[in-house]
Amino acid sequence: MTKLAFYQTLHAACGEEYCLRAVAYAACAVLEGIKPAELVTLPIRHCARSEPCGVAEASFAALPLHSLELSRGPRNALYLFYDEAMLTDALAEHGRDPLLQAAGYPPSGTLHAMLSHLKARFRADHFPHEIGLFLGYPARDVHAFIAQGGKGFQFSSYWKVYHDVERARALVKRIDCSKRKTLSLMGRMSVQHTIRTLHATKLNDKKEQTS
Repeated sequence: MTKLAFYQTLHAACGEEYCLRAVAYAACAVLEGIKPAELVTLPIRHCARSEPCGVAEASFAALPLHSLELSRGPRNALYLFYDEAMLTDALAEHGRDPLLQAAGYPPSGTLHAMLSHLKARFRADHFPHEIGLFLGYPARDVHAFIAQGGKGFQFSSYWKVYHDVERARALVKRIDCSKRKTLSLMGRMSVQHTIRTLHATKLNDKKEQTS
């Protein structure tokens, strides 16, 4: 399936099918264990019945990921989809980062406490830039982006890269490959089967690492 065909199919879908397809593609790298979390915007018109995003939240039960609604507007809701273990490890690494401390995050806080504060930050600030640390982007790039106002980067992809270009390109390549794989899978199987197949990749990788 091409990216164009995917979006045509997505726009023709509604309810649970729309939500699962949108999340599977946007968060495929999280499903495969490449990064800890991803932001996904879901249009309320596709995902709501009697209450905002009621269909969306019910459909999330089919995902092997956790979700947190960060913000909501009249048309869209912004969610964070995350792997609990990976995000816990990422935040443990960055827990005493000056950026997080300056933004009021609890030092050595639990994952629940960190996510609760992140949600409060989204309500107070439309898009707090420390979100990059939650999404698995290199801390040096997140700091440089803020310090330089988003300018002076070496290249731009899923984030703006200022340091260690080779490592960044390797991560971008893995995410790109995951997205191509997801499109290929959704072109020949159901979205539910696609999600299970992507997640199985991470489980198999974990088995190989522990064997």
